[in-house]
Amino acid sequence: MPRSACPAGSGGTTSCRSGLGVFDFGQSLNAIRAAQASERSLEANASTTRESVLFDVKQSYFILLTAKRLLGVADENVLQDQKHVDLAQGRLDVGVATRLDVPQSQVQLANAELAQVTARNNVAVAVETLRNSLGLDGPLDFDIVDTLDIHDVRLNEDK
Repeated sequence: MPRSACPAGSGGTTSCRSGLGVFDFGQSLNAIRAAQASERSLEANASTTRESVLFDVKQSYFILLTAKRLLGVADENVLQDQKHVDLAQGRLDVGVATRLDVPQSQVQLANAELAQVTARNNVAVAVETLRNSLGLDGPLDFDIVDTLDIHDVRLNEDK
C-alpha cells in the first residue's frame, strides 16, 4: 500500500488498515470446500435425475410391450370363446348338448370380451405413460418395436 494512502500518525509512526485480513481462521478455505461439496451434490442430483428419467422411460416401454402382448392374448381368447359358443350352439341344434351349455359358453365369451376391453384400456394407459415419460406433448407418432422374442443364437465352435 503506498505511503500516501495512509494517514500520518504522531511521532513519526504510520498506521494503516486494510480490508484484507492476514488470517481469517480458515473461513475462506471452508467456504471453498463448502462450494465444492455443493457442486458435487448438484452433480450427483443431476445424475440421479438422469438415471431416474431413463429408468422411467425403459419401464414404460416394457409395460407397453407387456400390455400389447396381453391384448393379443385377450384377442385370441375372444376368438376361441366365440368358437366355443358356435360349437355349443351347433351341438344343441343337433341335440347332443344341453341348453345349459350355450349360456355357459356365452358367459365365458362375455368375460373374455371384458378382459379384451380391459387389455385395450391398459394399452392406452401404457401409451400415455410412455408418452409422458418421453416428455412428448403430442401423441406417439411411431410404433414401438417388440424385441423380446426368442432368437436363435448360433455359436461358431471354431472360436
